[in-house]
Amino acid sequence: MMNFEKMTTDELKDEMPPNETTKWEYKDAALLLKEHRDKLKTELEVQTSAFANSGGGFLVFGVKKGDLSFQPCPLTEGNGKGEPMEEWLAKRIQTSVEYPLFGVKVHPIKFTNDPENAVFVVEFPDSPKAPHQAKTDKKYYWRTNYASEPAPHYFLDALRSRPSKATLEIEVHDFRIELSPQVTNSVTLHMTLYTYVTNTSFVTADGWCVHAQIEESPIDWGLLPELKTESSLRPPVNDRQLLPDEIREIWIDCQASMTKKSWSTLSTDDKFKAFTLLKVRLKPASHNFVGQQIEFSLKQDEETETAAKVKFRDLVHK
Repeated sequence: MMNFEKMTTDELKDEMPPNETTKWEYKDAALLLKEHRDKLKTELEVQTSAFANSGGGFLVFGVKKGDLSFQPCPLTEGNGKGEPMEEWLAKRIQTSVEYPLFGVKVHPIKFTNDPENAVFVVEFPDSPKAPHQAKTDKKYYWRTNYASEPAPHYFLDALRSRPSKATLEIEVHDFRIELSPQVTNSVTLHMTLYTYVTNTSFVTADGWCVHAQIEESPIDWGLLPELKTESSLRPPVNDRQLLPDEIREIWIDCQASMTKKSWSTLSTDDKFKAFTLLKVRLKPASHNFVGQQIEFSLKQDEETETAAKVKFRDLVHK
């Protein structure tokens, strides 16, 4: 599996085949310009239907066909101070087909020697809800002959009859940090992650759970109730079925302790750092499927870290 998080264009080029394949499609950067919105809309519908119906793949914006040279893409929608292009594209792709496609990721890949510019890689999953129909022309597409073309009837029949799995996705939508009252010889640090687990398939998920794992750090964080670093967290017994398209919230509680003396010697910045050292890996699972792993930490992005600093400041000034 490719890691696009810190990839640059040189590393991307090493992964890209010299010509388009059933798994790779290349598009000019100009297609993302505002004056080409109608053409882009049609292109997204066709490519999304094709890749979702063919086991997934990669659509790269900002590639000149032939020599595979990279072209800078617009970084925001509307060629100005609009929504980040990766977020705008992800929303348009999800709703460009029937049924809506979940699990699509849009990765901005910075130029190796010019980090102010980027190309975009759309990563399509293999969809358990296939076949997906393009929204406007009502056609079904597939990847064949290194292109996206209307799918034949026998292929659609095969897709509809394939065994289905109860596929789950998880996201962290909020978090809470707390400190216990300092009335004993220790101080307890507590963090709760509020997550949504979504059943993105047509199959009911039986006995579903979230597997959580805490990465080793200088502070011994553990998962409640047993303070283990690894645990499978399950909903209540009467809530073990997750229906198709249903979303359920599950809380992930983490805790660590320090002696009151050690805590009192820390600066405010170091006390906040104690919370940022917590890194949690989360993976949803059903009776016949293990979902994609996500990671959460307070330093994962600027928005999360800023929100955490505000919450921590309110906490220490109570």
